[in-house]
Amino acid sequence: MKIDGEIILIGNRKLMLENNISLGEDIEKHLQTEEEKGQTAVIVGNTEKVLGIISIADIVREDAKKLVSNLKKVEQKKIVMLTGDNKRAAKAIAEEIGLDAFYAELLPEDKVKVFKMNYKEKYGMAAMVGDGVNDAPALASADFGIAIGAAGTDVAMETADVVLMSDGNKKTYPMP
Repeated sequence: MKIDGEIILIGNRKLMLENNISLGEDIEKHLQTEEEKGQTAVIVGNTEKVLGIISIADIVREDAKKLVSNLKKVEQKKIVMLTGDNKRAAKAIAEEIGLDAFYAELLPEDKVKVFKMNYKEKYGMAAMVGDGVNDAPALASADFGIAIGAAGTDVAMETADVVLMSDGNKKTYPMP
C-alpha cells in the first residue's frame, strides 16, 4: 500500500523478511511475548524499517473450555484446531480450552490437507467448524461442516451443512 507516496508493508515476519526488513532482537522479543499471550502481532513497516506492531486477538468464549470438555465426554476421538494464526497464539488458545492438538500458520489448502490426511482418513467421519473464507475449503471437505454464522463470512455459511446463528446472549444447554 502507498501512503503519501511511501510504500507501507502490513503483515507478518515472512513479509518483512521477504522485503529485507530486519526485525532485530528487541522487536522479535516483543513479537514472541505478544504471541505467547495468544495475540497475533501484525507488523507495520516501510521499505527500510519496522514502524510499529499492532497486536490483535480473538477472544475465547467463556463456554469454549466447557464445550470441549463436554465433547470429550461423549467420546469424540480428537478435537483439534486448524488456524492461519501463528504457532504461539494457537498454542496458547489450544491449551486454554483443552484441545488435543493444533496446526498453525495454515493456508486454506493446508487446512484441507491436514483435515483429510490426519483426521478424515484416519478416523472416518470428521466434522469441521469454521467462520471465515479460509475455512470454506475444509468445511466443504468435511462430512459435517458447521459455520459460525453470527461471526462468519458468507462463503463459510454457504459451504457448511449447518450454520449456527447466535448473538451469544442465548441460554445454552449442557450436553447429556
